[in-house]
Amino acid sequence: MEDLNIKIRNVINEKIGDELFKNINEVENDENLFNIGLDSLNIVKLIIEIENKFDIIFDDEEIATTNWKNINSIESMIKNKI
Repeated sequence: MEDLNIKIRNVINEKIGDELFKNINEVENDENLFNIGLDSLNIVKLIIEIENKFDIIFDDEEIATTNWKNINSIESMIKNKI
């Protein structure tokens, strides 16, 4: 099975990769994604794609931007759902 970290990076690359200032594969797991171009609209795109890809649903409180600040935080939320 493909590593969760790689799956997350693939989703980010597919959905918003062109809008980021840096290649997602060069981003450290704890690097702030908002510093490389992530914004609230991109978060919505990611939430929809991640929910579809992993067959999960995020609760309203999990949609807070602080939960989407880096790869580690996204991975942690997904792990709590699967």
